[in-house]
Amino acid sequence: MASVSVESLTKVFPNGVKAIDGVSLSVDDGEFFALLGPSGCGKTTLLRILAGLEAPSAGRIRIGGRDVTKVPPAGRNVAMVFQDYALFPHMSVADNIAYPLKVHRVEKSTRRRRAEEVGSGLGLAALMDRRPGQLSGGQQQRAALARAMAADAVLFLFDEPLSNLDARLRMEARTLLKRLHREVRKTTVYVTHDQSEALALADRIAVMDHGVLRQVGPPAEIFHHPGNLFVAGFIGSTPMNLLPARVLDGQVVVAGEVVPAWAPAGAGTTREVVLAVRPEYVDLVPEHLPGSLPAEVEVVEDLGTTHLVTLRGPEGAIQAVVPETRAPTPGERLFAVPDWSRASFYEPDTGERLRDVPAEGAEAPAIASPGTLTLGSETAR
Repeated sequence: MASVSVESLTKVFPNGVKAIDGVSLSVDDGEFFALLGPSGCGKTTLLRILAGLEAPSAGRIRIGGRDVTKVPPAGRNVAMVFQDYALFPHMSVADNIAYPLKVHRVEKSTRRRRAEEVGSGLGLAALMDRRPGQLSGGQQQRAALARAMAADAVLFLFDEPLSNLDARLRMEARTLLKRLHREVRKTTVYVTHDQSEALALADRIAVMDHGVLRQVGPPAEIFHHPGNLFVAGFIGSTPMNLLPARVLDGQVVVAGEVVPAWAPAGAGTTREVVLAVRPEYVDLVPEHLPGSLPAEVEVVEDLGTTHLVTLRGPEGAIQAVVPETRAPTPGERLFAVPDWSRASFYEPDTGERLRDVPAEGAEAPAIASPGTLTLGSETAR
């Protein structure tokens, strides 16, 4: 078993900076678990504590059920792949791969055989006698992966291992990592600031911010149902549109328009909320439809098969992703039509999610009275 359990982990550096603040999480045996967050959020510090390279200020760590909080790195049986790969420049690829076995005093012929087996599996058979300086970035990355695999560790720790690769190599390496994990099923904790990497690779994702966990869950849950405004604004190649809205007697009003969205449970008669919807779920039409928002096109960005359109509406900027054949022109006046059934509601003050998304296939609420909604002294058109 190589499950990982972290309980109330805290790390305070001598200068007083609290990098980890009471983090508790668990990683299942064989799971690919991603730590995702912006630079400086504490994810690499957490990984280094798991590896034993940093000592926690408080809390407890268990690997495979064993308390390793005070166990040195060599006694944890973990393998770590660093951002800069950390290959020994004076050693050949074969010797780099075999080095963890040498540390554990494995016989030389066995080390060489194991290095060749792992290296061949990663396409390094013809490069075993070269040194790291003679390799491309992608080859160095594979050599670092091979070294980790050769150690036969119970836990793999990856610290942004793809960040130094160009876009094409990063895609290839991502596919390789996915395939390798499917084959070996080793417990893996993977640190990245790249949402697409985390979404593509991980079984579960933990989103971190300033040393705390903001949300933990499967990629689909993190992407479609962000638990708070931080996650909503951080996850995705384009962040969610955040629109100020008001609940009036069970109906949702955005920019004076009553929209067919589920009012958050317990919202009361009148309440200010933040409504979030992804640009991928916003359509653009030339004429007003119920629940649409008037807006003027400001910027159109060509993404190849799609265009990212930034518009200026009555409540500020709103973005939409449209097919390449339907790209508008700057200055054009259109109507943004979000898929309100995919919208999420948040508390403006705390940023926390207000409700669960209705069951899939549930019918969106109808607009009771297109035109004017009146509630006491509140009027929305």
